[in-house]
Amino acid sequence: MRFSKVATVYANSLYNYASEKNKIAEVFDDVLSVARMARKSADLRRVIGNPTVKHSVKFQVISDVAQNNCTEETKYFIKYLYDHERIDAVLEIFEAFLVLKDEREGLLRVDVCSAETLSPEQKAGIISRLEVKYAKHIELTEKIDPTIIGGFIVTVGDTIIDASVKNQLTQIKKKLISASFSSN
Repeated sequence: MRFSKVATVYANSLYNYASEKNKIAEVFDDVLSVARMARKSADLRRVIGNPTVKHSVKFQVISDVAQNNCTEETKYFIKYLYDHERIDAVLEIFEAFLVLKDEREGLLRVDVCSAETLSPEQKAGIISRLEVKYAKHIELTEKIDPTIIGGFIVTVGDTIIDASVKNQLTQIKKKLISASFSSN
């Protein structure tokens, strides 16, 4: 995922600040909590992303979200963003921070969607292949979607590996349609 220069610079600043305070894990938990809330709340994203909403209102909203859920370091950083007129980028900065932390720790988060729960051996096989391919430790999150019929879909950042039966059937259908048109 690509982030703006502002988000990248401030995410690095947050990482360095948290590192100096020996609070990377705690700040990560804070940032992840706020990011999850923002992903679930269209209203929160709309307020923070709206250029007509005053910075003071955005600051109050994000401070309210952080009030009971975040460490003093994270609250301080939110105030720092407000003081430097970057509060409108807080959600992107937090998303960039999550990616940055994983990169610095050699961790790659992967989503696997399958029609039914994967066996431990299947999970281990997927993780093993991805660790060799990406040379990183893999953290796998599994989702179940019976509509893919069988197989699985792996999402690594912006890359999707679709090994689902549904996709294979779609590809066969396209080939058959293409062959029938070319023979006429």
